[in-house]
Amino acid sequence: TSGKEITVMKTNDKRKRELLESFRNGLIVSCQVQHDDPIYSEGMPVMMAKAALWGGAVGIRANTPDQIRAIKKEVNLPVIGLYKIWSTDTDVFITPTLDAAKAVYEAGAEIIALDCTNQMIGNRHAYELLPEVQKAIPDAILFADVSNYEEAERAVGMGADIVGPTLYGYTADTKEIEG
Repeated sequence: TSGKEITVMKTNDKRKRELLESFRNGLIVSCQVQHDDPIYSEGMPVMMAKAALWGGAVGIRANTPDQIRAIKKEVNLPVIGLYKIWSTDTDVFITPTLDAAKAVYEAGAEIIALDCTNQMIGNRHAYELLPEVQKAIPDAILFADVSNYEEAERAVGMGADIVGPTLYGYTADTKEIEG
């Protein structure tokens, strides 16, 4: 690859285009903490989001409906919301169900992040949730978390609004790759 940014916007929805365009050349800051993180406290995601806003961020990536709601009350930036749910029978943990996607959207996230990898959840691939969420929440902007180029191409073809390599290094296919 040339290292150049590739930007293609397929949506004709004016609201979606404006929101996505507001991210151009800006920084989206992840403001997530888990219960086992050394910096965990209930207010930490909000403090992180306020610091990100102060520092010039154009958006926030946040985990769990509770953290999303708390951030949206205090910070006026678009939120890419996800809901990490771990299970012993799958490696899929980023917004793995339709109910999780609905909870993220109802909490105020303008964008829903989904695992759109080849990983299996039950008897289907993670990416198979994307069309279900599109149908159930047509106004949502969908962010496909992928781990490789093939998954990115498929997510674009399926209609994801944003694709990011956020799961690179976290899947069986990519965890051994260095560089």
